[in-house]
Amino acid sequence: METLTLKATNLARAIDLDRAAKKLMEHESRRSRNRTVYRLGEKQYVVIFSFGVVAFLGATAAEEKLILRLIRSALVDPEEKGWSDTYLVDVDP
Repeated sequence: METLTLKATNLARAIDLDRAAKKLMEHESRRSRNRTVYRLGEKQYVVIFSFGVVAFLGATAAEEKLILRLIRSALVDPEEKGWSDTYLVDVDP
């Protein structure tokens, strides 16, 4: 069994998924109406939700910082003081 860290951060009232996609084009992605999932590595993902939350699974602190910097222009009404929650997810292959 492997344990991955899931970190969810509320950044804004909303996130423009089209604008975020332009910044993250080099990453493999899957999109639905209100979210886009980007693969960062073998077991590393970021999910960007249209309602203003970004969730990282298995990402390093450096990757999180880079993604947040890249998508900053996609934030709609950014939060002055957002919140984050961190969880541990057990993956059993």
